[in-house]
Amino acid sequence: MLPSLWLVHPDADACEAFRQRFDGLPRVRVFQTKFEDLPPHDCFVTAGNSYGLMTAGIDAVVVERFGEQIMQAVQLRILSDYFGEQPVGTAFVLPTGDERIPFLCHAPTMRVPQSIDGTEKVYLATFAALVTVFHHNRTAEHRNGGDAGDGHRVRAGVVRRGRATNGRGVPVVPRTAAQIGLGSGNRPAEGDRVRRRTAGGDVKTEVRP
Repeated sequence: MLPSLWLVHPDADACEAFRQRFDGLPRVRVFQTKFEDLPPHDCFVTAGNSYGLMTAGIDAVVVERFGEQIMQAVQLRILSDYFGEQPVGTAFVLPTGDERIPFLCHAPTMRVPQSIDGTEKVYLATFAALVTVFHHNRTAEHRNGGDAGDGHRVRAGVVRRGRATNGRGVPVVPRTAAQIGLGSGNRPAEGDRVRRRTAGGDVKTEVRP
């Protein structure tokens, strides 16, 4: 189980769609801001392409933050693990060398830069990213006798930046929010207090058994 999931986007409509989709889940936070202005967190999920070409969009901002070496590391990992082309629906975690954001998760949403409107690729990438982070944590714990330590485990703040538009600039915010919701599992953990809206419109607070 991931400690928390942060969703970040500078667009107000995108953030509102995320809030509606994840309403009542205490482990999810929505930030209307840019990647550069986020508070410290453990892992940022970047949704690039299958070849690790991080020269545009949010990928370019990630490279500006961590340096060219992060793109080189991503591409070497793709070459080593996937023979140069990482399929959509897979992900991996790399250290960044940055204390404020110690890990990067690369989970492509497209083979090459193109519109992904009308596809389920956001869902596939989100599910792959969160499952990969889960296994990263579990492996770190096993290697360290059950205590991974702050420097090895993603403990808080898995950040997923949503896509607000398709390649032609047509808003697809509700669809993106829905796919991220499905990909994350969109389920509370045991003991969490969650809010549910009844058929009559009332909000009811429950504790998940």
